[in-house]
Amino acid sequence: MPDWAIPEDRMTDIMTDVHILEGARIGKRMIGDTNWAHDHYQRLWEKYNINEAIYDSNFRLYSKN
Repeated sequence: MPDWAIPEDRMTDIMTDVHILEGARIGKRMIGDTNWAHDHYQRLWEKYNINEAIYDSNFRLYSKN
Protein backbone atom coordinates (compact mmCIF):
# COMPACT_ATOMS: atom_id res chain seq x y z
CA MET A 1 0.00 0.00 0.00
CA PRO A 2 1.20 3.54 -0.66
CA ASP A 3 2.42 5.58 2.29
CA TRP A 4 -0.56 7.96 1.93
CA ALA A 5 -3.12 5.16 2.36
CA ILE A 6 -5.36 5.18 5.41
CA PRO A 7 -4.67 2.03 7.47
CA GLU A 8 -7.20 -0.74 6.83
CA ASP A 9 -8.67 -0.79 10.35
CA ARG A 10 -9.20 2.98 10.32
CA MET A 11 -10.68 2.86 6.79
CA THR A 12 -13.12 0.22 8.03
CA ASP A 13 -14.24 2.58 10.81
CA ILE A 14 -14.64 5.46 8.35
CA MET A 15 -16.60 3.33 5.89
CA THR A 16 -18.87 2.10 8.67
CA ASP A 17 -19.72 5.69 9.58
CA VAL A 18 -20.23 6.61 5.91
CA HIS A 19 -22.63 3.68 5.44
CA ILE A 20 -24.58 4.70 8.55
CA LEU A 21 -24.93 8.21 7.11
CA GLU A 22 -25.97 6.82 3.73
CA GLY A 23 -28.59 4.64 5.39
CA ALA A 24 -30.05 7.64 7.18
CA ARG A 25 -30.22 9.87 4.11
CA ILE A 26 -33.36 10.97 2.36
CA GLY A 27 -32.17 13.03 -0.58
CA LYS A 28 -30.08 15.88 0.77
CA ARG A 29 -31.38 15.61 4.35
CA MET A 30 -31.07 13.07 7.13
CA ILE A 31 -34.04 11.14 8.52
CA GLY A 32 -35.38 12.86 11.64
CA ASP A 33 -32.99 15.79 11.33
CA THR A 34 -33.21 19.29 9.92
CA ASN A 35 -29.51 19.41 9.01
CA TRP A 36 -28.28 18.79 5.50
CA ALA A 37 -26.48 15.52 4.79
CA HIS A 38 -23.46 17.62 3.74
CA ASP A 39 -23.18 18.93 7.32
CA HIS A 40 -23.03 15.39 8.67
CA TYR A 41 -20.32 14.44 6.18
CA GLN A 42 -18.29 17.50 7.15
CA ARG A 43 -18.41 16.42 10.79
CA LEU A 44 -17.42 12.90 9.77
CA TRP A 45 -14.39 14.18 7.82
CA GLU A 46 -13.42 16.30 10.83
CA LYS A 47 -13.79 13.32 13.17
CA TYR A 48 -11.23 11.36 11.16
CA ASN A 49 -9.13 14.41 10.19
CA ILE A 50 -9.59 13.79 6.46
CA ASN A 51 -11.58 15.35 3.63
CA GLU A 52 -13.80 13.95 0.92
CA ALA A 53 -10.96 13.78 -1.62
CA ILE A 54 -8.78 11.74 0.75
CA TYR A 55 -11.70 9.40 1.46
CA ASP A 56 -12.47 9.01 -2.25
CA SER A 57 -8.87 8.23 -3.21
CA ASN A 58 -8.58 5.66 -0.42
CA PHE A 59 -11.96 4.15 -1.31
CA ARG A 60 -10.78 3.69 -4.91
CA LEU A 61 -7.49 2.22 -3.70
CA TYR A 62 -9.19 -0.32 -1.45
CA SER A 63 -11.80 -1.11 -4.11
CA LYS A 64 -9.06 -2.04 -6.58
CA ASN A 65 -7.11 -4.11 -4.05
